Amino acid sequence: MEQAVFKELTRHVLRTARGRRPIVVRNALLQNRMKEPLSSRTIGELKWYSCGPTVYDDAHLGHARTYVSFDIIRRVILSLTGTRIDYALGITDIDDKILKRAAERKMSPTALTSHFEARFFEDMQTLNVLPPSKILRVTEHIKELQSFISDLIKSGSAYACDSGNVYFSVLYSGERYSQLDPSRSLKGDPSSSSRTSHGENTNLEKRDPRDFALWKRDTNAHQDGVWDSPWGLGRPGWHVECSAMAMHAIGPFLDLHTGGIDLRFPHHTNELATAEAKLCHLQVAQAHGDELDRWSHTWMHAGHLHLSGRKMSKSVKNFITVREFMNQGGTADCFRVFCLLHKYSSPVEYSDDRFLDANSYLTRLRRFTSRNPFAQLENMEGTRLPFHPECPHGAKLAAEVTSTQEAIEDALSDDFDTPQALAKMNRLVATANASISSDGTWKSGAAALAYSSASELVQTTLRMLGISADACSFVAKNATPSSTDGSPTDITDAFVDLRARIRAAAKRKDIGAIFEVCDKARDDALTSFGIRIADRKDGTSSWSKD
Repeated sequence: MEQAVFKELTRHVLRTARGRRPIVVRNALLQNRMKEPLSSRTIGELKWYSCGPTVYDDAHLGHARTYVSFDIIRRVILSLTGTRIDYALGITDIDDKILKRAAERKMSPTALTSHFEARFFEDMQTLNVLPPSKILRVTEHIKELQSFISDLIKSGSAYACDSGNVYFSVLYSGERYSQLDPSRSLKGDPSSSSRTSHGENTNLEKRDPRDFALWKRDTNAHQDGVWDSPWGLGRPGWHVECSAMAMHAIGPFLDLHTGGIDLRFPHHTNELATAEAKLCHLQVAQAHGDELDRWSHTWMHAGHLHLSGRKMSKSVKNFITVREFMNQGGTADCFRVFCLLHKYSSPVEYSDDRFLDANSYLTRLRRFTSRNPFAQLENMEGTRLPFHPECPHGAKLAAEVTSTQEAIEDALSDDFDTPQALAKMNRLVATANASISSDGTWKSGAAALAYSSASELVQTTLRMLGISADACSFVAKNATPSSTDGSPTDITDAFVDLRARIRAAAKRKDIGAIFEVCDKARDDALTSFGIRIADRKDGTSSWSKD
């Protein structure tokens, strides 16, 4: 395959409806993960495959971070471009880990995977993750997998051993093998690049230690998860499953392939190698010469979620399940905001403080959208407030609404920069709150109208990102506007947030963090209400109001 030239065929750039901006993404397939426009082979349709879970245990927050992040991206694409998305999710429901866990629990592999697959989709529904267009289980595609492996053997990219094992030859891929991870170049020592996964062991029958299993011999004919094949009894290897299922269910080419960053090597690297070998075989069979398109045009990876400095992982029992998080008082909206506040591709450390930050942000937006701009259009003397569009209070806020809408679209079009989009919304809320006088009335009728537009933009954006719409109005809809200059509601929210942060730090016995929380309340929260606190040398404090 080294001589094969991978040629770019005609593609259609996904653009936003407003402003016709292209959506650009960091493509892991390009050198230095350069940005390029997200595109599709078919106008109006994006073919997307995502690696799903291995269903032998409950999903943890590391999994949730990946699937919620991609759900956000999916919603943004749908909302900004109107493109139909054919989204397929692969489910590994047979492998060594599953067989081991089933034996430990004295149950069949089918019963085990059925149980945990159902719980996985329950967790995703709880987190408001849209269901996939297609669900691809490995056990339902054995025929297609065997046919795929046979074609690889015919192409010379794979070889069957007398033992009944079938391996893919990484040397067949040449230097293209390292395109997703340049550190895996085949020019170095084979032993230094060798890494196995999902129970695969190195052995002497491999031609190269980097070769990986496509079919794994298993002579236990009475065990679930064993199938007959041209090479004898066994089951498929992990790395060939996704490429075979995706090609069968979606077609020979993908527009987008996603998964956690931990899958980049070896899984995605090996998956891509098998897919390209299959494409080479198809092109030769169809006499199309040696020009090929990329199998998946774009590859994107979600960053790890860390706990105590380590990646959340079942293998090292370093995780919090989705159900544990929800049972401890977590909410789907709070977790989604936590994801939104960090770039989807960046590693993030799990901590109570970060979730408190997410909850504080969400509470502020919900309080903002709950206010009714038309509940009080008189000032304290009963004088009607002006609606003239040139009123400076209204004009300034109206201009801020327009610029914020454009800025949010710009941020989301730039590799789905949700932290920047949320920062723009936060600034809009601050500007809109400034249109309220200290006595809780509007500075003008025009300001009230502009406030209504700002509230609508915030609600629309939250819904687009997957924040439940009914939760955007947690205060009575006929509530009168309140000032941010020290209203009971705002000060109570600040107090509750302060108390939660102190409790979290106390549980960790982190005295330094407690002092930081107190100083933050003094410098940020109370200052925004016009309250000044001065700490004395004797440990006491005094306060004054501006």
